[in-house]
Amino acid sequence: FIGLAVLSAVVNATPPTVALLGILMTVDALAIYFTVRMVPLDARAGAAVIAAIVVAVIAAAVFGLGPAAFGPDLFGFPSERGNHGEGARITSIFGNPNMLAAAIGLAFPFVLLGSLRLEPARWRWVARVALFLLACALLLTFSRGAWLAVGLGGLIGGLLVDWRAVPVLFVTVALAWGAVSYWTRTLRGAG
Repeated sequence: FIGLAVLSAVVNATPPTVALLGILMTVDALAIYFTVRMVPLDARAGAAVIAAIVVAVIAAAVFGLGPAAFGPDLFGFPSERGNHGEGARITSIFGNPNMLAAAIGLAFPFVLLGSLRLEPARWRWVARVALFLLACALLLTFSRGAWLAVGLGGLIGGLLVDWRAVPVLFVTVALAWGAVSYWTRTLRGAG
């Protein structure tokens, strides 16, 4: 894998810093892959790992929503202008709206199913609020590929795992769409 990354960097005349970071990410991914396979995990430990990832993604989404709501200089995260008139795309800690959207897409199914299955009931409501925040952040990334992936994945996964997830998905996205539409219109009018 590392040899292939070096060859790709040479063939594509990638700047050395970018090539080094890409190779470092490849080595990092390989290390994580093999390290995780060596550590025995039971269901409880696996749930803790998933919960930690989901909480981190929710925090990143909230950090992305903050500047969109209260001004672009709130946390100092950059926003990216869209090429199709969509306005500022939130980036949060990732620096790229598509990376944030991919992270949200990773966490979304866990939060969606958590909104139906977590015990006690108050955790289901926490998951529903988190789902709404993730949906708002996903919409504000303007990453249409992630929208499609989350929509189709939620629909197909909901039908295969728990049919109740499908209406929750549709209602949450509709509420998020309305909130984001109102929010961006209001912010544009105030600015």
